[in-house]
Amino acid sequence: MNTTELSSQFQSAVSMAHHICGPVFLSINTFVCLLIVLDTDAQGKVYRKYLFSLQFFSTLTDAFLSTQAPVMQMNCRLMYSESEIGNFIDTESATMIYVILFFGVSYAYFTCVYYRQK
Repeated sequence: MNTTELSSQFQSAVSMAHHICGPVFLSINTFVCLLIVLDTDAQGKVYRKYLFSLQFFSTLTDAFLSTQAPVMQMNCRLMYSESEIGNFIDTESATMIYVILFFGVSYAYFTCVYYRQK
């Protein structure tokens, strides 16, 4: 068996994992966002603004990855997506959106680090 095609069992397992893990992580991240917003600590009021943006961009990135979820096989130089949103957005555009979201998360993270160092 010298083929690069994925078995149907593996594809269904990956699809099921994305369908289960996506909503779980989204609910956990939403709960953390609510904790950040509802915190009443007067000292950390300014820091909460930066922390919330970090959590928000992380949640947005997780939600996008859970819906798009490109599957990459580096040994075959193959990248494809098996999702409903994959019918509307091609893989290159999805990768570009993910890169933009990644830079949003990175910027929010370094803003938090800079504020803590200051």
